[in-house]
Amino acid sequence: VWAVIGAAHNELTYRVNPTAETDSTLRVINIDDPSQFREIEHPAGAGTVLAGEWTSDGEYLVGVHWQGSEADLVVWNEAEGWMNLTDSPTLSEMHPAVSPDGRWLLYNMSPAGRNDFRVFVRPFLREGPAIQITDEFGFAPVWSTDGSELLYVGRAESGDGLSDQPEEDRPRWIFSVTFDGDGSGRPRLGRPQPVFSAEGFGQTTPIRAWDAAPDGRFLMIRKSSNEDFLSA
Repeated sequence: VWAVIGAAHNELTYRVNPTAETDSTLRVINIDDPSQFREIEHPAGAGTVLAGEWTSDGEYLVGVHWQGSEADLVVWNEAEGWMNLTDSPTLSEMHPAVSPDGRWLLYNMSPAGRNDFRVFVRPFLREGPAIQITDEFGFAPVWSTDGSELLYVGRAESGDGLSDQPEEDRPRWIFSVTFDGDGSGRPRLGRPQPVFSAEGFGQTTPIRAWDAAPDGRFLMIRKSSNEDFLSA
């Protein structure tokens, strides 16, 4: 079960599996009183929708519509229902993250059926192109709480003092990129900088398994010696 906080600070949104009598839905419950809940109907068609996160104002729920080897980014609000943000049959987009000011959407994109992810950013519910952030592997991006930088899981780059192995064998690190998207044009991006090793921490698809806290710390999932996941 994938669960996210929101729409309100005392609510939790999660997927309810289908039964013989009911279709799959997303349920929003009151954490203080779980008997109080409302449900968001699954969009029409096949596939599964998983909740990614709510925007900071609680107006929009961003998620991933997964069908076979393909995944699209979708968004829901009360007035308009579900909207497909990407609708690209040959590509898979996942790990959505909306900027704190609600203007930008971070995500991963890879050819469908392949584990060849790159990090992209695009205007959220506004016109504008997708901008590629990483030239090499980048995974599960997240915003800093003030929106001034984005972070992602990447592989150590050859020649940066971290690793000289082939890309697929390089250890995973958390990288940071400064971000200035206050203007009306293309955002200004810094160069990726390694922050700390991500070896031993679990990663999941299509929703990320880590987040940045307001005090600068990170909430992650760590693998135990027997490969079970434990919270870190």
